[in-house]
Amino acid sequence: MNVVRSVLVLSLLSMVLLTGCRTEAPGPQEPSDEANQQDPAEREAVLAVLQTIKQDALRDAFARLPRYRYTRYLRTEQFDEAHQRTAFAERVMRLDLQENRRIRTLLQADSAGAFETGMLGRFVAIGPDEHDAAAWPQAVLLDDPPYLAPRNRDAFLYRFLPDTTLWETATQVIEVRARPGSGDAQSIRRTHLYLDRASGELVAVYIERTERDLLFSEESRFYLHIRPAPDSGWVPSTARFLTRLRLPLRSPRQFRSVSAYYAYKPVG
Repeated sequence: MNVVRSVLVLSLLSMVLLTGCRTEAPGPQEPSDEANQQDPAEREAVLAVLQTIKQDALRDAFARLPRYRYTRYLRTEQFDEAHQRTAFAERVMRLDLQENRRIRTLLQADSAGAFETGMLGRFVAIGPDEHDAAAWPQAVLLDDPPYLAPRNRDAFLYRFLPDTTLWETATQVIEVRARPGSGDAQSIRRTHLYLDRASGELVAVYIERTERDLLFSEESRFYLHIRPAPDSGWVPSTARFLTRLRLPLRSPRQFRSVSAYYAYKPVG
């Protein structure tokens, strides 16, 4: 297992431990046998697009939060081994700026149960932070995704999915998923990449990932989505995840979370 990436995943979980969502991050159903066949021409076409994807907008969007006043919705749920919810916490906060200082106003809050967070317990009281959120894309995106390496290309299936519209912008959608059999050892099980047709920027990403070793296992689904800023560039829209953690001497834990950003106003 990549130890650094595992630490980032745990950090991501702790950063949004007061967030959550009512439904899991979006993901397609398991494909049919026919869908497991790869058209070589389509694979080459998808790989050509993947080589040109621009990630700067998504990687930088969360780091731009201090430039804006905005409202943030946060919710997290924890589930037991039987998939029964044992705790949740929900907040709506307005973040403003006064005399170069962040002013956080709690607009709404609700919670029930107690989170069994173990090593993450200290982060519950702290809650998520703008500086923490800036690290989310680095925790989710890979600098060198395995599906781009020539030696791994027979372990994945590559597809163009129908275009969609995000924030009134035409968006190209690409799916890459591990091929049954030859791709069973791949940690990236599936990813959907959403590319702004006009700029080529990656504006949303959905990833299913599995990491296992003798002492730790993690099964996660991540979804990050950015939107055009009210002035220029891009800002966060939504961050969601579902993760199952298995730690030594502890029962498995499952967290489901969402963080949504809206009502932006530039600082200044």
